[in-house]
Amino acid sequence: MNLSDNDAVCTADFNRLVFLSKIYSSKESSLSVNHETTKRDFTLLLDTLATFSGELQYNDAFTTLCLQALASLLAYSSKTNCKFDADDLDKLASLQASLFSRGVSFNCLLANSVLLARGLCCLEAVSLSKSLFETVSDGGKPFSSLYNKLLIGCYPLPSRLAGTFGIISVISDGDFNTLISHLLHQITLENRNNDSFVDLLTGYCYRLWSNRASKCLSVSEFERITANNDLVPVIEFIFHHQGDPIDAVRESALDTFELLIGCHLKTLPVSEKPSSFLNDLLCRVVRQPLWQRNTLLLVHRLFSAVFRGTQLTGTQAIGWLLSAGFPLSNEVDSRQAMVSQSGSFELSCTLILTSQDVALAQAAGEVFALFAERLASTTANDASSEHFHSWLYALVWMAAQPRGIPRAFLDKVFNLAPTVSAALIDKYAQCFTEDGLATLLHAYRYRLTKKGLRRSPIAPPNLALIARAFRSQDYQLRQQSIGVFELLLCQAGLGDADLMHLFVEVVDIGASVSDQGARSRLCGAISRVSSHLLSFLRREKHLQKRLEIVSTLAEVFTRAFTAILRHLHPAGVPLRVTNALAFLCSLVGALSEDSDLPKPLAMLCKAVKDLTGGCGDAEGDDTSAEKLFVFLTAGLWSGYSEDRKNALRLLRALNLLEFVDPASLEELWTVTLTKVAASPQPDVNVVAGHLLRSLLGAPSPPNPCHHRLPASLLDLPMPQRMLATIHYLLDGLESQLDVAEGGKGGLLVVSVTGPFYALLMPLRELLDANFAEPDSLEALVPWESFFESAPSRPTSVCCRLLSIALRIARVCSAVIFHSSPEGILVMAGDDERTTKVIPSGAGDQAVSDLASLLGGDAGDVDAEVLRKVAARPEHLVVNCWRSVREVALLLGGSLTRRGLLTPDPQIYTHQLEQMADFFISQLIRSRHPGAFELTATGFQSFCEILLSVQHPEDLCKWPEQWLSVVINDLTDTSILPVTSATGRLPLKYLRDADSSPYCPTRRSAGLPFFVQALLVVLCNAGKLADLLSQTTNALLAVARRGAEATTESPACKHQANLPLAERHLHSLNVLRMLVRDAAIGPNMTPHLEAVLICAFEGFDSSYWMVILRDATFCLAL
Repeated sequence: MNLSDNDAVCTADFNRLVFLSKIYSSKESSLSVNHETTKRDFTLLLDTLATFSGELQYNDAFTTLCLQALASLLAYSSKTNCKFDADDLDKLASLQASLFSRGVSFNCLLANSVLLARGLCCLEAVSLSKSLFETVSDGGKPFSSLYNKLLIGCYPLPSRLAGTFGIISVISDGDFNTLISHLLHQITLENRNNDSFVDLLTGYCYRLWSNRASKCLSVSEFERITANNDLVPVIEFIFHHQGDPIDAVRESALDTFELLIGCHLKTLPVSEKPSSFLNDLLCRVVRQPLWQRNTLLLVHRLFSAVFRGTQLTGTQAIGWLLSAGFPLSNEVDSRQAMVSQSGSFELSCTLILTSQDVALAQAAGEVFALFAERLASTTANDASSEHFHSWLYALVWMAAQPRGIPRAFLDKVFNLAPTVSAALIDKYAQCFTEDGLATLLHAYRYRLTKKGLRRSPIAPPNLALIARAFRSQDYQLRQQSIGVFELLLCQAGLGDADLMHLFVEVVDIGASVSDQGARSRLCGAISRVSSHLLSFLRREKHLQKRLEIVSTLAEVFTRAFTAILRHLHPAGVPLRVTNALAFLCSLVGALSEDSDLPKPLAMLCKAVKDLTGGCGDAEGDDTSAEKLFVFLTAGLWSGYSEDRKNALRLLRALNLLEFVDPASLEELWTVTLTKVAASPQPDVNVVAGHLLRSLLGAPSPPNPCHHRLPASLLDLPMPQRMLATIHYLLDGLESQLDVAEGGKGGLLVVSVTGPFYALLMPLRELLDANFAEPDSLEALVPWESFFESAPSRPTSVCCRLLSIALRIARVCSAVIFHSSPEGILVMAGDDERTTKVIPSGAGDQAVSDLASLLGGDAGDVDAEVLRKVAARPEHLVVNCWRSVREVALLLGGSLTRRGLLTPDPQIYTHQLEQMADFFISQLIRSRHPGAFELTATGFQSFCEILLSVQHPEDLCKWPEQWLSVVINDLTDTSILPVTSATGRLPLKYLRDADSSPYCPTRRSAGLPFFVQALLVVLCNAGKLADLLSQTTNALLAVARRGAEATTESPACKHQANLPLAERHLHSLNVLRMLVRDAAIGPNMTPHLEAVLICAFEGFDSSYWMVILRDATFCLAL
């Protein structure tokens, strides 16, 4: 190849420099460059160097690359006898002199020194052996003159040392072998201070010298320099800088150490016994403390060189290391190994114990892996095999100890010595105890993910080990075991019966996992493994083989379904029912995507028959489907919402209701609406919503029988059925409200016979369903129908719901707004303010007393109702706060969102004002934690809806105006102008003379939640701006004034100071809520110092000794 013009190849300066450097340093014999091109490239490089090496336009990367390219070009020119102009050479030497005199980078200095040596050798033919000891006659030669100045000290010490580096780089092997001692002496002379830059150059020079020596040094010459102690400065430099904080210095010292040992080994005859030189080195290394990281690094470097250059076995190496005095740990029980292998076992355990220090883990792993590989390579010898067994058994024994084995150590060992992970799996899997399973699973994970090992045969883990890992209390172990299970099965083939059995058994064992994280990961693993198995069917094109694959997959998945259903029944353990439903959803979801396999329902019916001993065709057996429905009802009746959601999803995906007896469905529907949805027991009525949603999909009877309500609702088609069911629930609420509003004890009677929240929960479940999901039953119902009146219902669902919700809130306010709602039972008297204590107990006297309090005789009132009321008076408070919670979630839920965020809003402004009045009154006046904490959730959703409204524009300003009104009332600081009557709505309750709006107990009750909810939605909507800063500053100002007022002397106290102290209390409680909030907290960073100061000052309060100090303590935390 003849290169005549590189401009056509590279146009950018940097690319051209790289190109020239590659060309002239290439060793390809077919590549040739003519003299003219070489001269032109030399001029180009010289001009580029002049441009980028100047002090004003200095560019280190370009300068270094130019110097390297020039050195390569000079070396090439010496082979082709190409001559350059004297003026260009003078210019080059001048530029080099300028670089030597200035402080340039390390790489630039080394490149400059190599170029100088090339100039001396290639252009001026100076004898490098002579130039080391005396100045050379320059004779007007620029490079010789420059080198003379380096020798006589005209340039800084690093430049002189770099010159030596350049000489060593280009000197011939013959000259190097002749001058090896003198070169070493030249480096040592320069190493006379603690300058880190000089240390770095010295380290590089020593490493380069050692590298050249290892290639061309003769035996006699090495013996001579050893006998003359010429290596002493090098050894001292190594041990002095083995822990240098500069990585490059430390690595150069360690590399030099290893190169010297390799150089020494090349001069020795083949022998299994180490020389005295090596023995002295090893003794010096092991005398260092073991906790010093460099000790293990030097041991690793020494034995790496020894193993590379000798035939020393692993057993001999261990004996040599121990005889040199390597410190063993006294925590190791040597009785675990045979006497002859106790040294190997103790050394292995010592390395593992050393790795407990994070800084030593990788170094210890390198030494462990080095010896393990050496022992494994000589296992043909019985003694080496026994030592290898002891070496690995130390991993088993240490894994069972309380400290375990660090992950970083195992990573290093498995990466450097793959035989270790393979041996642990193949030979020691059964030796691991439960405490050591993490180590074994780590070995599996490495084997299954390491490139090159993934396709190698691997024994599956014992099922007992998987079961122990899944049931372990160690969270990381559970996660790791699931990861190994997934990796192993995602590489399995259908013909591997052991792994197919493992899949089924792991699904069975996984039902016992006890945390949500493990359950979620196992569900994902089941989905991915199933997809992997189904991929075999998708890839196979041959018909007969496809049929065989279908048969195999159907059998495997049927067995998996059987394993899952074994844990899923009405009397099952709740934890296992939860896991089984989650696994079933994952498996059915994965199988539903493949149309070639039998339907999941068919395989599930076969699994049911296997469990119940049935027989017949699985496809059309309604009995098996009904039994499967009974299995899934265990999830519908669960107290956990996740179980109910999964059971509902499965019922709809499998379309099971088509196989259930219509009479049974009718009975279940009636029981759900009349008993479950009206039950006063929270663990019963909570399931009504999902039951109703599942039964809404029941097929209509072929011959409607015109049953009475609620059974007649099933006669309607789906859209009308859902609307009629909602109206039926609303009718029930109105009936209960009539009872509650009709007498003095009506609310109490309703609470124990049919509480409001029991009907509100299924109502919310129906209204908050995802109507936008294409395949759901709810998608059949147009959402506009909730805002339209029907011929049989003159009032829409939305209007009825709002009216009923506000009535419920008004009825429950007598309890929720009371200063101590948990300690009393409120009954409305003639003056509508009477508070009476209802006696507990179900005796006749209690019933009689209760009847008199209700305003009648015991004989005039249903005795059973009276008995229930007297036995469960606490249901009053539960009914009130849970009902208020449900109302808040309904008003801030999907119905409001769908009705308002449309081009044609279906909710009017006065209705929104009524909703806002409900939320504000509850958060300001409510005193029950369950009420105001959960009302805040609905209030936040309601405000998010308002901020999303574009027209009318004043709706989106309501939240910030409510915030301004409350902060202004609390701190007397105006944040924003309030321009609307609705914006001033909080004043209706803050200025109420008949009640105390602020609650000094209960940590200010709903006030902090009110402020927090407003700031969170404003933050999420990007409208926070300065509101948070202004709010925080206003609260801090009150807190500071309050602290000053509460630290006055007792003689100066006046009752007038009490409101200020109370404001101080409320400000601290609001600040505490803002600091703790995940959305607002990060934005509170500029105010944290002031908040903490206020908290500490509050400890000196002499007012509100319990409440105020409690508030400051909570804020400080």
